[in-house]
Amino acid sequence: MKDFYWPSGCGLNLMFIMRAKSPFEIRNEIYQQLVVQAQQNLQQDRVLQDLCSNLMPKLL
Repeated sequence: MKDFYWPSGCGLNLMFIMRAKSPFEIRNEIYQQLVVQAQQNLQQDRVLQDLCSNLMPKLL
């Protein structure tokens, strides 16, 4: 708790409560970031794009 005093002499008490993230929450955030990054990398992979464009019509 931190006390702040105004020039008039009136006191004001402020309390900040910060909730830290659990290791499980941090792990989930990192996992989500890695999933997004992997999806973006796959979408930009030319070899995979060529394979899909040549193979998909044959499968359908």
